[in-house]
Amino acid sequence: SSQLLLLILRSRKRFRPSDRLGLLVGRGQPTAKQQGAGGSKTSPRREQLKLRFAELDSALLAKPRNADRIGDAISETEAAAERIMLKEREVKKLKEAKLTLHALEQRKILRSAISRSKKYRSVGRLTQLVEQVKSESLTDNQRLMLRSELEEADELIERERKLNSVDMQKKQQQQSMMTARSLLELRAYQRPVESVHKTVRALLLLAGNYEKRTRKWKRCQPLLKGVERLANGGFDATSVDPRIAARSQQILSGIDRREMALQSPAAFAVFDWTVEAVKSIKEANDGENFKPASIGLQRRILHVSKEEDAMLDFEDFGIKRRV
Repeated sequence: SSQLLLLILRSRKRFRPSDRLGLLVGRGQPTAKQQGAGGSKTSPRREQLKLRFAELDSALLAKPRNADRIGDAISETEAAAERIMLKEREVKKLKEAKLTLHALEQRKILRSAISRSKKYRSVGRLTQLVEQVKSESLTDNQRLMLRSELEEADELIERERKLNSVDMQKKQQQQSMMTARSLLELRAYQRPVESVHKTVRALLLLAGNYEKRTRKWKRCQPLLKGVERLANGGFDATSVDPRIAARSQQILSGIDRREMALQSPAAFAVFDWTVEAVKSIKEANDGENFKPASIGLQRRILHVSKEEDAMLDFEDFGIKRRV
């Protein structure tokens, strides 16, 4: 009996509490310690949603931002979010992404409208778009994205308003015909706006000055003195090659007559004279050969030497050409 008691005591020492727990929960079942302190694992759907939000963040942070990429990322994120309770920050992120996408789309529409307004000199549609964008509840970040386009649009709309306020008939009555005095006034300009420079280039081309000579304003100034004879009635429409006149017309094509009326009496007088001169040249030639002369053709028509042509390119652009 003493030996039996000794065996029982030894067996109790080998039987650990953890073994007893294992018997209670069942053989092969992991304990809480074996599972780890983290508890249950994240579901596959939640992991997929996490990846989609990461892709959305990447699309929003890309430089430059791409509307198509952001739109696709939003769609994929919303698809992954079906039947999943979104966290507050996730809802906020989706809302921000949609506002950003909307701002990008509005920016694209604004840019297109600005381009059309410049081309057709009409701001009706642009005005409506600007009013619509300004009335929307965009965040400061989205408004910042549209700031450049809105500022440019406002400038165009204001410019058109000023141009439309010009009484052209009254302006024409007030402004004299092109005279030696108006040419002298233009010569005094140091940095004229592009439209004035273009007008002078078109005039000088009709007077027989190769287009490359007039690329720089400082070269236009002394040349204006040589066209005073035109202001004094010394212009013969039949003496100008129609192809030269067509090129002159092409130079003037992008200039708004109303804008010239706002510049100065001298600029307006020269512009008007040049436009009418081109018309008379076209009529004198019955519209034949009225196609803009290229630089190469101008060189032949106006008898410009290769040396002068090369010198002008070197002076303006530093281009050396062997003559």
